[in-house]
Amino acid sequence: MIAEALQGFAAGFAAGLTGLIPFLHTNTLLELLQGFFAEPLALAVFAAALAGSHAVFEAAPAVFFAVPSANQNVSVLPAHAMTREGKGLAALKILVYSLAGGFAFAVLLTPAAALVLPPAFEFLKPFAALALAAAIAAFVLSEKNLVKAALGTGLLLLSGALGVLALEFPLSRDPLFALLTGFFCIPSLLLSFGGKNVAQKDERVSIDWKLVF
Repeated sequence: MIAEALQGFAAGFAAGLTGLIPFLHTNTLLELLQGFFAEPLALAVFAAALAGSHAVFEAAPAVFFAVPSANQNVSVLPAHAMTREGKGLAALKILVYSLAGGFAFAVLLTPAAALVLPPAFEFLKPFAALALAAAIAAFVLSEKNLVKAALGTGLLLLSGALGVLALEFPLSRDPLFALLTGFFCIPSLLLSFGGKNVAQKDERVSIDWKLVF
C-alpha cells in the first residue's frame, strides 16, 4: 500500500511539470492518465500530487500567457495587471510564495479537516442545491446594470443546458473530457487578442507577513 502511494505521488509530481504548457488543465491530465492506475489509493495520491505540482509549475504560464488586452479591464487579474505594467516577474514571485504558504497551511490543517469535513458535508448535503440557487440569485440581483444581469442569466442558462446535454444524453463516451479540453482555454485566448508584449523587470519582492496572519 505504501509503495503504491509513493508511486502515485512520484507520478503525480512528475506529471505536474506539464503545468508549464499553457492551458493544459489538471482535469484533462486526469482523464488521460487515470487508466494507468489499477488501485484507487494510487490514483487518489496521484491526483493530489498532480494538483499541487501542476499549480506550482503553471504559475509562469498563468502570469505571462493569455494576458487580456487593454480594453478588457474587467477581466484583468492582479497578476495580469502587474504583467502589463512590466512587473510580471514580481507577480510570479508573489504567486510562488503564496503557493508555498498555502501548501504549508494545508498540511497543518489536514488532521482537523479530516475530522470536521466529513460530518459537515453530510449535514450540509441536503441543502446544497438550495444554497447554490441562493448564491446564483444573489449574484444576479447584485448586478445593477439590467443588460449585464440579463446577459449573465442567459449565460447561466446556456451553461446549465450544456451540462444537461453533455451528461444526460449519450453524445460521447466521456463528455467531461470534451468539455474540459475546450472551455478552459478558449476564453483566455479570446481575451488575449490585441494584447501587447511589455518588457518585464526583475524586482525584489518583500512579503508583508502581517497580511498573512
